[in-house]
Amino acid sequence: MYRPTDEEIGSAILAGRQMAGILQEELSERLAEMGLNWSRVTISKVERGERSVRANELPAVAAALNMTVDDLFVARGSGIQLRLSEALIQMLKLNDEYKTASVEYAQAFDRYRECGDRLRDARTSYEALSVLHDFSNGALETEAVSWSAEALLDYWKHEIRPPLDSGDLFAALPESVSHSLEQGGLSDLASAFPSVRFGEGDPESDPLIVERRGEPRS
Repeated sequence: MYRPTDEEIGSAILAGRQMAGILQEELSERLAEMGLNWSRVTISKVERGERSVRANELPAVAAALNMTVDDLFVARGSGIQLRLSEALIQMLKLNDEYKTASVEYAQAFDRYRECGDRLRDARTSYEALSVLHDFSNGALETEAVSWSAEALLDYWKHEIRPPLDSGDLFAALPESVSHSLEQGGLSDLASAFPSVRFGEGDPESDPLIVERRGEPRS
């Protein structure tokens, strides 16, 4: 019958402790709860094979490591020690994969947020251009705009590329509307289009919402 040496039993205990992911101090605490008073120094000596494990100590040691006594009596490089070594290697590999995946996830999330911001900007620009297109055709289909007339014109002049100046605007609008704007200036856009209800939205925080005739209001 195979009889392991003190070094082999100590190696099995070390492998079991590493597999359990605990320090020598925690193993000492577990053993104390079972009535076995092993200090950290004692555990260190046992794991190095410098201190024998008595027969009456084996059950407590095995239980503290979630092992069986038989698990401690195997040849080096076989049985439980081999399985524990393989499991430890797999754990380290999975930990590396987890760290890599975490970095990739963070990078992907940043790209997702960046794309979301670009999508919102593109949607806002699309809506603004759509409203401006309606105005250039007399705003006959537009009923309500969430932004104020001033805010919309400011967006028109400074955000749309290339910007549209007042001449472009007047040239595109019906003559009666252009004449009204020439008299009152661009800030009088609301007066030029009395059928359009302008809101008090803030372009910095509120989306541009447009309601057209014939569409139910949300």
